[in-house]
Amino acid sequence: MRVLALDISLTATGWALFADGDERPTAGVWHLADSMNYRARGYLRLQQNIVDLHRLGDIDVIAYEQPANMQHFARANDPMVQVTLHGLAEHVESLAEAKGIRRHAVLMTAWRRHFIGKMPRATKSADLKDMALRRCKELSLPVPRTRSGALSLDGAEALGILDYQLDLERILPPWRAGNVLFQQLTPEQRRAMR
Repeated sequence: MRVLALDISLTATGWALFADGDERPTAGVWHLADSMNYRARGYLRLQQNIVDLHRLGDIDVIAYEQPANMQHFARANDPMVQVTLHGLAEHVESLAEAKGIRRHAVLMTAWRRHFIGKMPRATKSADLKDMALRRCKELSLPVPRTRSGALSLDGAEALGILDYQLDLERILPPWRAGNVLFQQLTPEQRRAMR
């Protein structure tokens, strides 16, 4: 089974791909467009990138983070942000439908709770992204770098979404296999521990 996880954004879409038999996932960051004025170009690039990965081997599942409720963010007054995020998600959905790929829109809180554990109330988004990055380092997951050479927070979050989706699929990846207790629990028991 090949699973693709996406942390969708116009300027930096993090992606992570894992297939049966792989020791580690492959991850990266796609720059889709410079601004919302070019969102149609971003939609097209997102589709092209997914198709390119699909050509390397059939993708069975695409997991992507559901667009966030923008009322909680500083740019809440800009309706184009929400339009763009939903447009990107809809392009993932339509491409998956066309290619016969199963897809799963993942709740941000669900994958973060699975991947980084308890999150104190009112924790800022930037801090949660840093927590995802630290968790990737703990699990020795290959966090991709941005064009500037820094570790990609979006790539780290895509790895977190991938880890969550694999758990839902009841696939125990190598980076989790070393934890005997974690391995013996059902996904529901693992979530209850958090």
